[in-house]
Amino acid sequence: MADSSFDPLVLTLKESEREDLLDRIFQNSDLSHEPLYTKTADNPKKADDEFSALPFFLRIWYAIIGFIFGKTPVKAYENSVIAKVGREINLTSPGYYNYAQGLLLPDMYQALVDLKNAVRFFYNALDSSVNKDRGAFYAFMGSYEMLEMHRQLSKMSSPVEFAKLHADMTSEMLKQTALDMYAETLTMMTDVQRENMYRNVRALICLKELAGFLYDRLIINFQLEAALHGKVCPGALVKGQLAGLNNILFSLKEVPSMALLSTLFVFSLRDEFMNKTEKINYELQKLLAQTEKSLAVIRDFNNKIPLTLILRCINKDMSYEPSELPGGEDWFVIFRNYWKSRIEESYDNYLIDLKREEINKTFDIFFSGKEMIDIQNSPPDKGSDTISLENALLFSFFLTFYKRIFLTEMNQVLRPILIDGEFIRKENRLDFTESYNELIKMEDAINNLVRKIAPGGDYGNRYNQLRNDVISPVIRHRKMQVLTEEIKAESYEIAWKAKSALELMNAIIHGILIPLEDSNENSKYASLANLSTILGKANSDFIITLKETSKKLALAVDLVGNIMDVEVAESK
Repeated sequence: MADSSFDPLVLTLKESEREDLLDRIFQNSDLSHEPLYTKTADNPKKADDEFSALPFFLRIWYAIIGFIFGKTPVKAYENSVIAKVGREINLTSPGYYNYAQGLLLPDMYQALVDLKNAVRFFYNALDSSVNKDRGAFYAFMGSYEMLEMHRQLSKMSSPVEFAKLHADMTSEMLKQTALDMYAETLTMMTDVQRENMYRNVRALICLKELAGFLYDRLIINFQLEAALHGKVCPGALVKGQLAGLNNILFSLKEVPSMALLSTLFVFSLRDEFMNKTEKINYELQKLLAQTEKSLAVIRDFNNKIPLTLILRCINKDMSYEPSELPGGEDWFVIFRNYWKSRIEESYDNYLIDLKREEINKTFDIFFSGKEMIDIQNSPPDKGSDTISLENALLFSFFLTFYKRIFLTEMNQVLRPILIDGEFIRKENRLDFTESYNELIKMEDAINNLVRKIAPGGDYGNRYNQLRNDVISPVIRHRKMQVLTEEIKAESYEIAWKAKSALELMNAIIHGILIPLEDSNENSKYASLANLSTILGKANSDFIITLKETSKKLALAVDLVGNIMDVEVAESK
């Protein structure tokens, strides 16, 4: 099961470390809490309503103006209001917009460039955190806003610790109990905590939209105008893009909370936190300084540029106003699903670990303490597309079984049966021979696959070529998937044949040991006609060894089933 790279932060970062981070932030930060967005435009008004409220003589006046310019009286009135707004912009915020020419001026171009450069910092921080795993990000942010709930959920996500509190429960019961308690724990959330989390997520969405805004598509429309000493752009050409930017700025009214900033910083500095390096203070100061600078640029942009008024002029619409960005309402679903998934996966992994421990104990008994043969599975390189052998443990068992048990112990009774055994049912001899031959061949099949995966082998060479070919990432990934599926198919075929041969041999030997008088006529496998005389004087020892072989085959079949269950679970 693949864990998020952020899970260690969520699950293991100590409370004292979180508090220490907050202390450092407060000590090193002069972050202003002045709102980022201050309203610079009056409430929007509908032209129809405003016109209807005018004195009679003014309505007559605008009717005349409208008749002259081919417009309705209402539109003539609205244009006069917009013209007044345009003149006010020229007086109070010169250098950004020229109403008469409908141009965005050089100062607007520079302000957009500055805004783009300032918010790039947030883009990098967001890209390395919430963009990779929203669930883990929200869960960690919850550790600041809802500490007690975080403690409880963390306990439930630790099967080893949880098992100590419920020693009388089976592993399956532990998992269900943890899930039941998790659902109950979520009800501890207060309205204040829920609102704080929502505001944090809303701020996060706005930061993400602001940082990811396509500034270059807007800025590229500005062209150098020598007479105006800089780059200008017709407002009508970019009014849609400006409106989109205005909606984002309007939505990001408040300075992000310390809980949100702390979460961003921890995720950005996760390597330092996990490795406890001495660079934390230095890196933290850099992040705080850049945050203050970026927020100051956003605030300054909003204070100096009446973007809503400019858009009213560009659109010639006195009722225009920015709208709030949607989103954030699903934060609780993501938060809840993250913890449910963590609990389920942690207990599934816990069960797998317990099964592995049991398998390893059985290995010691089965092989009488002899060392397991390790699969030499050395992929060409470590990475996301690394070639790996999913059946490594199973193949390790098969090789050890073959060399330590099959060739040395079992063959003492299997070979005489192969050569001299008089099967009562002829078809049993065919099955026995097929099973025996497959067990003999499985060592070469496994070793051949391992050689093909290793550097210099067929699969290894193809893997290296794909890593080095100058092709698009999408094509490379698709070809890697094809190669991986090909290896899986060959691996599965080897595993299936070896498992089937082992099960078949187990069934045949079990049938041979059943006395003729106890055997069922309809059963597929029967005894040997010469079982009591096959080795002459040594027959009594032969029967004892055959019975021991039957027990070991049955245990081997059970082990193979358990190993395959574990490896299938781990591959999900």
